[in-house]
Amino acid sequence: MESIQNYEIYAYKQNATVTASDWKKIGTVKSMRLPMAVTLKEFQSNSHYAFAVRAVSINNNIGPFCEPKTIFTGNTPVQPLHTSQLLNVST
Repeated sequence: MESIQNYEIYAYKQNATVTASDWKKIGTVKSMRLPMAVTLKEFQSNSHYAFAVRAVSINNNIGPFCEPKTIFTGNTPVQPLHTSQLLNVST
């Protein structure tokens, strides 16, 4: 198993349809000892957002995306996303 160099964070603001092109790389975080956390800012209120992370090894091999996680910046729950909705995400 290769050591992890960093993690790439992808996100998108949900709307009625989901396409791979909606996902944008919003950052890269250097690998640290677990547990690790990242703080993201500048969300619009009453909006749904989805996030997914993937690892990049020291040899620049890219791992699979984690299962996407969603948040809502209001009071209404959101439907969970699935990894299949991340296929063909541009890097």
